[in-house]
Amino acid sequence: MEKVIAKKKHSAGVLFMLLTLLGVGLLILGIVFDIKILLFMGAILAVGCVGFVVWYFTVPSVIIALDENRNLILPRGIVIFLRDITEVSSFEAWNHRVDYTWGTITIKTKTKKYKYGFVADCAEVERKINDLRRGKKI
Repeated sequence: MEKVIAKKKHSAGVLFMLLTLLGVGLLILGIVFDIKILLFMGAILAVGCVGFVVWYFTVPSVIIALDENRNLILPRGIVIFLRDITEVSSFEAWNHRVDYTWGTITIKTKTKKYKYGFVADCAEVERKINDLRRGKKI
């Protein structure tokens, strides 16, 4: 049985979908009232947020799990032995006025680097993986 270590934060997807709708709304207003700045702002916002929405939907709901042999299971069936991990780091999404509850987790092994976005509580995930590497149980 697998234990979930990291999940996708669903509020991130909702935020980017709402921003995409805002961008489309600005585009429509720019077309209806012939205001070029609204067209420009709407296009930038809609295109940029559509990219994030597409990226969001490519990330699975369970990003990192721990199997019964204490190996990390990543998306697409990737199995990482804890002894092969050389570094784990996290980067929380931020804004100068808002603290978000998701971010990016990066796992470096001896041969490859794995990076996943929209991770819920990524600092806690980093701590859990480092604790597992030190032999602690979670």
